[in-house]
Amino acid sequence: MNNREFIYIEKCLQSIEEKLNWGPSEYWKQRDFEALSDLIYAKTKTQLSLSTLKRVWQKSFKQLPQSGTLNALVQFLDYHNWQDFKSKNILLENKLTESKRVRFKKNSKKKRNSFILIIALAGFIIAFIWLSQNTRSTKTENENFDPDQIEFVPKSISDNIPNTVIFNYKLGDISTDSLFIQQSWDKRRRRKISIDDSVHTSIYYYPGYFNTKLLIGDSIVKEHPLHITTNDWQALATETGMDEIPSYIPDDVTRSEGALYVSPETLKEYNVDLKEISHWVHFFNSRKFGELDCNNFILETAVKNSMEDGALTCQEAYIQVHFEKGFSMFPLAIPGCISNLRLAYNDYRESGKRNDLSMFGCDMDEWQKLKIVANNGKVDVYLNDQPVKSFTFRHNSGKITYLQYRFKGCGKVDYVVLKDTTGVLVYSEHF
Repeated sequence: MNNREFIYIEKCLQSIEEKLNWGPSEYWKQRDFEALSDLIYAKTKTQLSLSTLKRVWQKSFKQLPQSGTLNALVQFLDYHNWQDFKSKNILLENKLTESKRVRFKKNSKKKRNSFILIIALAGFIIAFIWLSQNTRSTKTENENFDPDQIEFVPKSISDNIPNTVIFNYKLGDISTDSLFIQQSWDKRRRRKISIDDSVHTSIYYYPGYFNTKLLIGDSIVKEHPLHITTNDWQALATETGMDEIPSYIPDDVTRSEGALYVSPETLKEYNVDLKEISHWVHFFNSRKFGELDCNNFILETAVKNSMEDGALTCQEAYIQVHFEKGFSMFPLAIPGCISNLRLAYNDYRESGKRNDLSMFGCDMDEWQKLKIVANNGKVDVYLNDQPVKSFTFRHNSGKITYLQYRFKGCGKVDYVVLKDTTGVLVYSEHF
């Protein structure tokens, strides 16, 4: 098997782990692989079995994983297919070192004739010479560079979206022709920049909390947090879960009938194709919420997603609380569609495909009161004042950075209240 393919597979798995932020994969349990299988299916419509995922992560495959498996893994990372992933990570071929190769087990003991060995050895020597010539300047000149001499500061120019961010950077005495800025964990948001310049700009189409990166080659040399905020509740419409560029709905039409709401008629005015049976309406509020974090908050809210108001078939709704290094997601839908639902809180995951989430099935034509209490590693969920779910999580993912509501179709939010676990009010709004 081609060693270069091993390197790409390893990079793909590392990228998925970074995206999930569930901690090192060697500590993952079966429920984590179950959740990953469900997340991949939700994103790609390709179902990868537990045995397949475990075999890939344990590097125990005897042959290259099937193309369908590789395509699904990289599509989860927003690449088109395996070839697209490799073409956009071509620098990995320059990282073919012994330390990378030993991470994969040798699964074949077939003898190779001496002619093939000679050809392979010659090819390796040629590649090594080429690699040395093309990386010598970066390695020799930057071998002992001091990270403190590097300046990397992002500055947003707006308090709403879309938002252009100005990245100011200086590398001091470092010399390289392989310099990049990456907007977030997403490799598609990586752009090559010139060492001779000092400014680069990028557009953020969604609010959120991002860990921006400055890279030399494929190595991160500086990171900086970036909070893209909204000046109030911002409504977006997408034809899929998260389009690259969403449709923006102005503030003055997102509050009607005593609720946070965007009607089907309003969506048509802003060129959203209602023939798409998968369109979603999102409400974001991205800002500082004091010292509230994943271990200390109470959220109370009421939502509905009725057919009369423009819901789609399953009338799904997701209430999400995002943190500096993670997120939570609480689902609601009509009882017949609970199989579609996903519950998440940092490293904790449950999918309606493999778990009983019937406690989140309800009459979405009526207002549903949801209360979430997060305190010291434990989460308690109440629906209409009745306890419906309790679980624990491991990782502390920091402060609350934004709230998000997602509706399959056109749903409504009646009120939002955020308090700390002692009852001190931090944020409240009744629409």
